[in-house]
Amino acid sequence: MRAAVVGKLAAARTEAIGVDALPDGGAYYVARLRQQTSVSIDPEALRQSGLAEVDRLGALLDARLRTLGQTEGSVGERLERLREQSRYGVEDTDAGRARLGETAQELLARARTASKPYFTRFPESDVIIRLTPDFARDSSPSSYMPPAADGSRPGVFNFSIRDAATVSKMDLPRLIVHETIPGHHYQLALQQESALPILRQYLPFSGYSEGWATYAETLAVDMGLYGDTPVGEIGALRSHLSLAVLQVVETGLHHKGWSREQAIAYVADTLATPREQIESAIDRMLVWPGQMITYIVGSAKIEEMRAKTKNQLGDRFDIKAFHDEILREGAMPLDVLDRRIDAWIARGRTPSAP
Repeated sequence: MRAAVVGKLAAARTEAIGVDALPDGGAYYVARLRQQTSVSIDPEALRQSGLAEVDRLGALLDARLRTLGQTEGSVGERLERLREQSRYGVEDTDAGRARLGETAQELLARARTASKPYFTRFPESDVIIRLTPDFARDSSPSSYMPPAADGSRPGVFNFSIRDAATVSKMDLPRLIVHETIPGHHYQLALQQESALPILRQYLPFSGYSEGWATYAETLAVDMGLYGDTPVGEIGALRSHLSLAVLQVVETGLHHKGWSREQAIAYVADTLATPREQIESAIDRMLVWPGQMITYIVGSAKIEEMRAKTKNQLGDRFDIKAFHDEILREGAMPLDVLDRRIDAWIARGRTPSAP
């Protein structure tokens, strides 16, 4: 196998690395966006919306950072400086990782309590936090694993701590919300516990699932999960800025013929992110076109549905009922979900039956 791979290296592309350089690459990219997000998207429109979102979030973060006295340097540089200043202050030792695990447990407990006014349906399955073992930390990012189908195991947040000394209050609260409550755990555990046909209990739609978890990050602002300091909220905004930046980068790579170095330079200029983190994200986009787009497209669609529902219902709008209806029948294409929400509004907000 190694010899076969080495033999192909001489013919590997080094300049035009996006799918648009392949035969019918443009049509392939449009198809990949549809397959990943479950909605039809024009790549150029996607690119322009990403650029606009980078500008909007950059201006918003600039204002927030100025209130904290962070005025020197670009928005990206100030965000990185605030991240360093907001570290938990533990050493990169087993004891330090254990302390961060306890902090994650505290954040999870707060999320569980704060979610109650925003939902009426809650998973029967619990979710626990498990530190990723030493041998897997360098290759395994933090991730969520749904509960066992037979109820024998709860949902698990695998918390991967590569360097405990660098973990920041800007990042950890947002990560807990995204992966556990009210993010992936609520959505996936409720889906498995539903009366839906078994295929629909497990059928994945990334635009829906990643969109919900990303929406949960901003919902957590309303829920007060980021506490009295603005650092956690700024971390959630920075996460959305990062997604908008990657939206520009992916369309640059697969639609505009960007080189890998052009992509790295754009991220570095906008976010001031360390190069090794940038390279990992860009390589992921190169081999998995469309997947990174699901986070921002999905969350934007849910935000759009929420605004539409609130506008049409006025004083009758109930955030708990809206969230329950979004989650009621599990993952589905976003355009199907949009039609379901329209029908739910028209029926007078009576619950849908699976």
